[in-house]
Formats: sequence, structure tokens, C-alpha cells
Amino acid sequence: MREFFTAHGLQAPALAPMVRGRLAAINGNPVHGEDYEESRTRNLAERECIVAGRWHGEAHVPEFSMEQGIGERLGVALGDEVSFEIAGQRVSGKVSSVRKLDWDSMQVNFFFTGAPGLLDGMPASFITSFYLPPERAGMVRELVASHPNLTVIDVGAILAQVAQLTERLARLLQFVFGFAVLAGLMVLLTAQQGTHDERHYELSVLRSLGARRKQLHFALAAEFLALGAMASALAVFAAWGIGQVLASFVLELPYSAQWPAFALAWVLGTLGIALVGWLGARGVLRQTVMEALRASH
Repeated sequence: MREFFTAHGLQAPALAPMVRGRLAAINGNPVHGEDYEESRTRNLAERECIVAGRWHGEAHVPEFSMEQGIGERLGVALGDEVSFEIAGQRVSGKVSSVRKLDWDSMQVNFFFTGAPGLLDGMPASFITSFYLPPERAGMVRELVASHPNLTVIDVGAILAQVAQLTERLARLLQFVFGFAVLAGLMVLLTAQQGTHDERHYELSVLRSLGARRKQLHFALAAEFLALGAMASALAVFAAWGIGQVLASFVLELPYSAQWPAFALAWVLGTLGIALVGWLGARGVLRQTVMEALRASH
């Protein structure tokens, strides 16, 4: 592999030995998939976890370094003893360190890393990651052809498919959002029509008592702006709550609220609702006092 990359003018990637094993026990207690309620954690407990035969120190001791996230899922803490079933053999060691990894770095990472000598003699394969410029894409075919026992995964192609799927999902959400906005406006207009006669009567009485048109304009604007502000605030906080739930419990991703976008949505929602309400009520203000009184009876 090193010779192949060097011959093609690329830096040879570092190869890390990888041993596949199943987590069998924590502090001597057997591990079973049904012990975990969450399906994803059950899969982690039941499947073969990745164990690396490389340790940060040089001491030949029965110790493991553990990735922080897997420890939180499986309930393993610093100092616990973990046992793995590897090719019919059990390997045990104490968790002497916990590592926090950046899985988005596209670098080779492991759930557990064993100290030197701990996994000697175990069946191992090698894993690595490297960046290939787009103009050198043909090198992958040559690499697989010359080394048929290799498995090459094009992460760029996977990310492109994910981006395409995400774009389609975003368009679908935009359509649903637009439909919800239209439905909300229809509900608002319906509610306004339901209170049209009452508002018509109130405005007629106020005008007959000497209220000026500017005062009525201001009163209506204040009413609709207040209704729009409350409705938009409720919608914004509902969207924030739904996004928090979906990110935390469904996608299991950190949620970062885009408050500038939420603020813009609140402002536009407030103005939109106020405008719709204003357009529905402005006809009453155009009538004379006598016309308004006659129409209210």
C-alpha cells in the first residue's frame, strides 16, 4: 500500500490494526442486548465493537482507552473492567482513559484502543483513511484492481447522496411549511369572519360616540399586531421545541437553534397576520357612521 501511494505521488496513509470483538462483560457482569432500552444501544452491545491494537503508552498492561460516547451508551465508566469475546477467546482489561473523538474528521477512530501486547495474536485487519483529489478519482479503480482484497469506501459519493436526500427533504419541509402557513391564514380569515359582525358593531358604536378614524385605525392595528405577535411567538417556540425533540431523541444530534432566523420568522409572521386582519376589517372603516349603524343591525 505504501509503495502504491508513493508511486502515484501521494503521501502513504498510516495503517492501523483493527480487531473485531463483541463486548461480553462489564466488571464481570455479562452484557446482553436486552439490558438496554434504546434499540441503537442494543445494537452496539450485540454487534462486534471495533477494538484497536494500539496504545498511547509503551507499557504492556491489560488496559483499554475508551471513546466517551460509547461509554455513556453502554454504561461503562473510567476504571471499569471490560471483557471482549474475540475469535472465541476472552480478553479483559481496565478502562484507564476516556477519549473524546471528532467522528466528523473522517480520520480512523476506534471505540476501544488496547495497550501494546494486549491483542497480540488476535486476527486483525488494517484500516486507514486518505483524501484523494477529484482529478485523481481513477486511482481508486487501479488500487482495487491491483489489490483485490481491499475494500474501498468512497465517502465523497456517500456524502453527495446524503446531501441530495437532505435537499429533497428540505424542499418537502418547505412545502409543508408553506401549506401550514396558508392553512393558518385561512383559519385566521375564517375566525375574522366569525367576529366580523361583533367588530362591525363595536366600531359603529365608537364612531357614533365621536371616535376619529385615525383612532380606530390605531386600535385595529394594535389589536392585530398583538394577535400576530402572540401567534407568531407560539409558532416559533413550537418550532424550537419540535426541532429540539427531533434532534435529541430521533436524530441524536446536537441541536443549535438559529435564533436570527426565528426572530425573522416572528417579525414576518406578526406583520403577515396583522396585514391579513387589517385587509379584512378596512372595509368597515370606509363606511359613514349611518351606513355602519344600518349594516350592524
